Amino acid sequence: GGPIAEGVRGRLAVQRIKRDGYGVNEFTGNEIDNANQWSGRAHLEFLPSDSVNILLTGEYHREDDRSLAIKFREVSFPGVLNDNIAANDGLSALGQRLNADGSQARFATNPRNVATNFDPINDREQWALTAAITVDASDAVSIKSLTSYRSFDAIFFHDFDMSTYLGYPWQPVFQHQFSQELQANVDTDKFHGVFGLFYLDEQIEVENHIGLDVLTNTDPFRVQFDGRLDVKTWAAFANLTYDLSDQFSVKAGARYSWEERRLRNQAGLGSAALNRLVLDPMQWDATKSWDDFSPSLGFEFRPNDDLMLYGNWSRGFKSGTAEIGSTRKLSATQPLPFVDPEKVEAFEVGSKYSAGALSANLAVFFQRLKNGQFSLTRAIPTPPFFTST
Repeated sequence: GGPIAEGVRGRLAVQRIKRDGYGVNEFTGNEIDNANQWSGRAHLEFLPSDSVNILLTGEYHREDDRSLAIKFREVSFPGVLNDNIAANDGLSALGQRLNADGSQARFATNPRNVATNFDPINDREQWALTAAITVDASDAVSIKSLTSYRSFDAIFFHDFDMSTYLGYPWQPVFQHQFSQELQANVDTDKFHGVFGLFYLDEQIEVENHIGLDVLTNTDPFRVQFDGRLDVKTWAAFANLTYDLSDQFSVKAGARYSWEERRLRNQAGLGSAALNRLVLDPMQWDATKSWDDFSPSLGFEFRPNDDLMLYGNWSRGFKSGTAEIGSTRKLSATQPLPFVDPEKVEAFEVGSKYSAGALSANLAVFFQRLKNGQFSLTRAIPTPPFFTST
């Protein structure tokens, strides 16, 4: 990186990661959890005047490997399916399957390995463009604009049924996001503040396919459940600090957020003609919105140049979301698959000490969480013997 022309500077960074895998698919003999990645970032900075700075950034990342392997240690579907055809009974365990050389297949012998019909695939591409424009309106005030567009496309393949069934599950994911933020920064002898507005528009599409090529396959075991989530967010925020003296400062902040989620899901299960898994298309469109006001208060006390004592109180808000691709039916007794926002109230006091090569921090905090959002995997008594939420 360096100067390109008068008032123009640039920088380029490239990263390449390529390594062997940590494990092996014992059924195919191929390695898994390897890495094959390319990344790049380019900056172009324009300085048209002493008070204006324009920074353009482009980012790119690519992965194509057999990483992210899901490792199950037991069969998921050992039972009999709901049909009257004996030849189709039972998605048998790998122990009942033969390898290509005629030997008996089995579960993986090493926790880092898998023993599945096909290798995992991680194929993803993402890129982003960002423009940051800063204008110094005066010695104490600056205005900043942050504009960004991000794109993420990926396809994941995982054999999670742990059986002889060639389900070939694959999951395309598409995510596109635009955001805009405006900031006003104020910095005087005693007053320091940031005021801002924020907007986000995002689309997320997730498809789940099980049963070879779901669009053309007539296999009655096939499953497809897709979903799209549209996200819109508006927010206004401020963070202020006032120095009452050289030693003591008080702080206050607040953020107001309004968020909307529009969810569209569709699912198809099996084939009704063969009296197995009933075709159950669910196409519905639902929208939910939330708003929140999150304040904060705090202080900083500096008895000398080496020590700072502080205390903070704040409320936080983690946005609500939805179960993309959920097969939950829409009815009077079944709620929509939306997840309410997570809220937290936090208290913290502490100290920070730094003198020469020695530094030490001490903090005591307490948090009160409401409507916590967690990803859980639970055991259930029937196949597939687990459920994730």
